[in-house]
Amino acid sequence: MTITMYVGPTSISKNQLGQLMISQGTTIQLLCFLAAEFPVQLLIKRYGFKQILPFMMMLWGLVCPSKSYHSLCGIAC
Repeated sequence: MTITMYVGPTSISKNQLGQLMISQGTTIQLLCFLAAEFPVQLLIKRYGFKQILPFMMMLWGLVCPSKSYHSLCGIAC
């Protein structure tokens, strides 16, 4: 980091804004994780881990190429 980032009144507000965005991003990620975790736990309890794991791997295998296709084509998500 350079010293110019610490000089001036605007640098403080930019730094605080960055910390606020990081905090909000962490909160959103945690809420999404919990929203996905509870149904998965219920499915594992009902159907068993041996049936749910291959299904989840197949779904994740479909998500990864689709995300790379979007980034290669320049499509905004």
